[in-house]
Amino acid sequence: MSESAAPVEAYLLRYFLAVVEHGGISAAAPALYLSQPALSQAIAKLESRVEADLFVRRPFELTEVGRRLVPAARSLLEQLDGAAAGAQRVLRLEGGRLDLVTYSAFTVDPLVHLVARFRRRYPDVRVVVHDVQSGQLARDAVRSGVAELGVVDGAEGRAATDLALPWQESVLVGLPSLLGALPDPVARETAAQLPLILDAAELPLLRAAGPAARNDEEAPNVVVDCSLPLATWRLVDAGLGVTIATRRVAAQRMRGAITRSLDPPLVRRPMVVRRSDRLSPAASAFVTLSGATRPKD
Repeated sequence: MSESAAPVEAYLLRYFLAVVEHGGISAAAPALYLSQPALSQAIAKLESRVEADLFVRRPFELTEVGRRLVPAARSLLEQLDGAAAGAQRVLRLEGGRLDLVTYSAFTVDPLVHLVARFRRRYPDVRVVVHDVQSGQLARDAVRSGVAELGVVDGAEGRAATDLALPWQESVLVGLPSLLGALPDPVARETAAQLPLILDAAELPLLRAAGPAARNDEEAPNVVVDCSLPLATWRLVDAGLGVTIATRRVAAQRMRGAITRSLDPPLVRRPMVVRRSDRLSPAASAFVTLSGATRPKD
């Protein structure tokens, strides 16, 4: 076949194999629901595509090129059929994968609950969670195609395509020996003086609301800078400090700890970051199950 030869359509290969299997055009035509002239024209078109005769008509048998084309045609059609079947499984959410990205603040709540809800509904879809260091990096990962969806903090900026999840209140979490004597709520200035175990990205959250209060004396007292949720929970359980988490995480992961609200309250609006183009079936289903909606504020 020359470099300028036209591509071969899959249906022509199917017709070719049918003629081979039935031993001729006259026998293959009824099986393909074609007239003999139509099938003859299709075979002639295929021969034109490959620039070689595939059959000797009298007696009817394969040429050398035809014999070499048989295994190649079968292999190609098997691959095409497999790809088509795989695509159908993805469309039906019976296979495929969904790539998500977030960072330490949301790796547990709400991401774990959203992924669990999705997996219970679509157990055949593989979910891949990518961890980055900030909301901006999560947005970059979605923009570059590393992930299809991301979960970030809406306070860090919004895009027109962002979708809002329910508000979350983050609270101080620690053992009674560290928090038991404090009022509820605790002023952020007071909380900043406690031994803190949290990700450095969370430090601005504990500073006082006004710019005048942001000075070195009131800088958060971080004793362990940790972005690993499991390690943070264990360190809090060991009494080495307090952390910031949602009440749901505190109740489920740090059962010996108590909580205190912050004053002013620390309320966050997680956002689902998505691509501006069309989502895959898995990503679309995830968004639907998450309950994310267009933000009203």
